[in-house]
Amino acid sequence: MTVTVVLASKDEILWLPPGAVRSTSGRTFVIVNSESGPKRVDVEIGLQTRDMVEIVSGLEGGQVVVGP
Repeated sequence: MTVTVVLASKDEILWLPPGAVRSTSGRTFVIVNSESGPKRVDVEIGLQTRDMVEIVSGLEGGQVVVGP
């Protein structure tokens, strides 16, 4: 028997692979492409699994995140 328990449900959540989210000196950020070239954008993360990290805030629609 397999039992699945849903603890929470959210709509329109952005998930990134863990390698795309970086942390240093207490700052959590991603690298995004911009017109002036790559730049760091601070993000707030939520739930994390071994395969995905939830981005709660910091990114806007249409931004392209540069992976590892």
